[in-house]
Amino acid sequence: MLMLMEQTNLFHLRILLAILLLPLRIPASSISDDQATLLNLKRRMMNRDNVLFQNWTADQSPGVCSWMGVSCTFNPNKRVQGLNLSGMGLQGTIPPELGRLSDLVHLNLSINSLEGDFPVEICNLFALETLDLSKNNLSGGIPEEVEQLKDLTHLSLANNQFNGLIPENISHLENLELLDLRFNNLSGEFPGKPLEHLNLTYLNVSHNILKGKVPCGGNFTKFPKDAFESNDHLDCHCPPLYNARRTSLFVCVFMGIAIGLLALGFAFVVLKRVRATVDFYKQLHRATNGFHENNKLEPEGRFGSVYKGSLSRPKDEEEAAQKEIIVAVKVFKLEEIELKNFEAESKRLQGLGSHRNLTPVIDSCSLTSLAMVMGCGTYSEFKALVMKFMPQGSLEGCLHSGKCSQLDIKRRLQIMIGVASGLEYLHERGLLHGDLKPSNVLLDEGMVAHLSDFGITKSEKTKKQQPPSDVEQDMQQPPSDVEQDDRPKKLNPTVYSDPEYWPKTSAKSDVYSFGIMLMETFTGKKPTDKMRDWVKEALARSTVHQVVDAGLIREGEEEFKAKVVECATSILILAVKCSEEVAADRMDIKDVVFRLKTMDNAT
Repeated sequence: MLMLMEQTNLFHLRILLAILLLPLRIPASSISDDQATLLNLKRRMMNRDNVLFQNWTADQSPGVCSWMGVSCTFNPNKRVQGLNLSGMGLQGTIPPELGRLSDLVHLNLSINSLEGDFPVEICNLFALETLDLSKNNLSGGIPEEVEQLKDLTHLSLANNQFNGLIPENISHLENLELLDLRFNNLSGEFPGKPLEHLNLTYLNVSHNILKGKVPCGGNFTKFPKDAFESNDHLDCHCPPLYNARRTSLFVCVFMGIAIGLLALGFAFVVLKRVRATVDFYKQLHRATNGFHENNKLEPEGRFGSVYKGSLSRPKDEEEAAQKEIIVAVKVFKLEEIELKNFEAESKRLQGLGSHRNLTPVIDSCSLTSLAMVMGCGTYSEFKALVMKFMPQGSLEGCLHSGKCSQLDIKRRLQIMIGVASGLEYLHERGLLHGDLKPSNVLLDEGMVAHLSDFGITKSEKTKKQQPPSDVEQDMQQPPSDVEQDDRPKKLNPTVYSDPEYWPKTSAKSDVYSFGIMLMETFTGKKPTDKMRDWVKEALARSTVHQVVDAGLIREGEEEFKAKVVECATSILILAVKCSEEVAADRMDIKDVVFRLKTMDNAT
């Protein structure tokens, strides 16, 4: 008896396990059914040279969901959800077995060479939302059973040879948004009234043989006339709802007034802007005593002159103890450079000025002949940048006027770290300096270095190759070794110029210039074509103490002098690496900054 009870319990347990495992077995069967259906489609619609023929395989390992043009659901069942075979060279008829893909939501068989009828079995795909059979050679009628596709939103049967009537029960597809039946042979009465109440956003039945009348209400008011053209017996003309002549006159008068007001507004804005520019020019003229020689900060440079001036603070600024601000006004020689896009360039420079090692550009002034035409003055063309005044002048003046002789090796090293950091900031934004030299490095009251004259001296042709003017959107990779024609043709190469790519330049060209400047800063000598060879020879012979600036090796203990020479040796080795003749052999500015900061921490 006990044995009989155990057998009975075991039997019940097996039945219970079978019931629990049944849902797990159904998906495997379903996905295998989908695979069998697609393999049948492959056999009937594809040639061996078809791109899908080798991709669709009976091998179970990759699974049907990895096949080209096939997408599956995300649930554990992994049923086929999408079939996009547009333009895949399919031929023959659409197999009715396609109706077995019961989870299919998107079906696209467009742009192929399919023939035969619209398989009524497709109407059994109740989950279908988009159906596109356009641009094939399908014929026959549109089946009445299409009304079963309740979730359908897009139905495109265009560019085929379908004939017969448009089924009125298409109006039962309440979710339908797009209906495209153009370029077929559909005939009979156009079912305008039934379709009028659908929420269609696109409808096109042109190039058929339809007759009747297109409704003038409902959604049909937003469909263009060409959506119904080339149907000789289809009336798509609605009665006029307004007096066309009176409306045309009203539109012309309204447009004339609007254009006139816009022209007046534009002229007012331009006049206001020109007058503001002229007023600003007058302020700069007064601030620099008429750009007097006594206000000139340094001798006239290649691109223009810099004047010291004192400007009143803007009224919208908060009250401050200092009512005026000392500025440096860079007035450009217009015959030496091309600045057709000066305002865009100056705005770009103002955006860059937030970095501590770039000279802040406060404002700009661009006075053109338009000011004279509008009666605002008799000034010549004038372009200038208003920058923050740097009381210690340029690095060139410091090095060769005796000021820098009081700076020890650590202070000079920190100045060059500032120059390298400013270059790194520009290069990270895909920008180049293009004319780096000591006269373009300015020193503030704390002897902090600020780069100046970057970007603004590039020609108009060059600027088109540069990154966009909006600095905040200009987070591109640095230009690295990519050559760019960044120099105006009027410039001549200097001792700071890249010997390999002149007049073309790259980020490595700026590094070359920096290397020459580094030698100049620590030797105290103006550079020549032979400076690099001179420094290399001193490094090779361990005679750095003979080339380093005498101001760095003051009277003192031998141990101090040895440390200075050791540090200077490391710096000059770095300078040689930066100024290699072949650009690819030079260091990146980011690595230069790291090496200099390491040396600074060690001194």
